[in-house]
Amino acid sequence: MKYMSLKWKVTGLIVAGTLIFGLVLMIFMYVQTAQVLQNELIQRGRTIAVSVSKNASELVLQNSKVELRFLAMEAKSFESVDYVLIEDDEREIISDTFNGNVPKELIKTNAFDDDVISADAFKDFLITVPEIGEVYDILVPIDEGMVGYVRVGMGKRFVDNIINNALFFSLLVIGIGVLLAIIASFLLSKRITDPIIYLTKAADKISMGDFDTAIKTKSNDEIGDLGIAIERMRESLKAAIDRLRKRQKMRI
Repeated sequence: MKYMSLKWKVTGLIVAGTLIFGLVLMIFMYVQTAQVLQNELIQRGRTIAVSVSKNASELVLQNSKVELRFLAMEAKSFESVDYVLIEDDEREIISDTFNGNVPKELIKTNAFDDDVISADAFKDFLITVPEIGEVYDILVPIDEGMVGYVRVGMGKRFVDNIINNALFFSLLVIGIGVLLAIIASFLLSKRITDPIIYLTKAADKISMGDFDTAIKTKSNDEIGDLGIAIERMRESLKAAIDRLRKRQKMRI
């Protein structure tokens, strides 16, 4: 069975280590980034919904649908906002940004769990809306729900696009890192294996009876110590062989 050279073993280990580290780091960054961006998107939606609820209180009581629609459309102009719904205290939609064609998936969805609602309460709900995709539906009460509610849909795709771009950049960095690791590991393994190959060939020559070629190593490490040990063995064997030859000549 043909063995794998030490050079390729070292290269493979370094590249594998770099790749595994890069992938683990990428997964960690993906999870953390996704969580941060999701929270940021939800908080942005909450801020918009709270702003709308403050301005919509009197308008809902007055049943001023024209001004409510203008308020909803103005809020929808913010980036990542897919829709705005304004509901009365019975959860009936009285203004929307769908021109009256509100998807059935959004009707009376996302509600508070408690009957008593605080002024700063809000609830987010991830829902899939046809032709829009996944949306974080942010629900905020108007005057603690006694007047009505505001719902703002924040498109999850904005988070996904940022994450996908980040993943692409991460994969590009990992690819460059692996390429550099291959080059660096090849040079490193060559630096390690060349002296070993040299000592292996020197030992082969000694085993074949060549005691005249001195062994020289420049490594100041264990490989250098091995070279010194082989050189001492060569000198000892050469001296022993020379003494044996002299004794044979004397007997003749």
